[in-house]
Amino acid sequence: MAHELFKFEGSSKGEISGDEKSHVERPLGENVNRGSFRRASELSSMRRDDEGSISLLVIGLFLVVLTLSMAIVDIAGSIVVKMDLTHAGEAAISSAAHSLDLQRYYLSDRIFVRDSPQGPLYRVPVDCGAARIKFEREIASERIKGEQILVLSWQCAMDALEAQIGVDVPPLVPVPFLPNTLGGGTGKSSTEAGRYRIVATVKAESLVVG
Repeated sequence: MAHELFKFEGSSKGEISGDEKSHVERPLGENVNRGSFRRASELSSMRRDDEGSISLLVIGLFLVVLTLSMAIVDIAGSIVVKMDLTHAGEAAISSAAHSLDLQRYYLSDRIFVRDSPQGPLYRVPVDCGAARIKFEREIASERIKGEQILVLSWQCAMDALEAQIGVDVPPLVPVPFLPNTLGGGTGKSSTEAGRYRIVATVKAESLVVG
């Protein structure tokens, strides 16, 4: 009896029965599963937030690169237009500089330039009125991208000519978020909406003769 009692007491106090063991283990497993699920949900939420931030960053960088590329193309196109405008203006003003003022020429009303071993050098007198008419006629016959060239200013003094000309052209690629004036060395200024005025200044002097 004493031995059986000892076993019974040891079994009841020192060990846990199967029913009691399963009753203890079940809540513990459920707690572990709930903690793992919560942790996985938090990680998934953090991952989605990171992916959203990266997507916004990529879209922003793409827009910046696209805008800069469009601006570069537009500036390059403006430089080409200004080169064409300058060439047309130089050809016209060089032709205009040959408008001889016969009255001043025969009266020897000439501007002294410098001395040379062969004698003094003078400028051929220019008829400013005839020179302007010839310049404007030459300019009117030219077109840049189908647009007429405008004579913005004209000066004729001391047998030297200077003119400012311009042409209004649309941009090659409309650049969003940027004003129509890029300025700089392209001689670009804004006119009506969606068009640019490219401006160039050309100069010429009459021939120097002895």
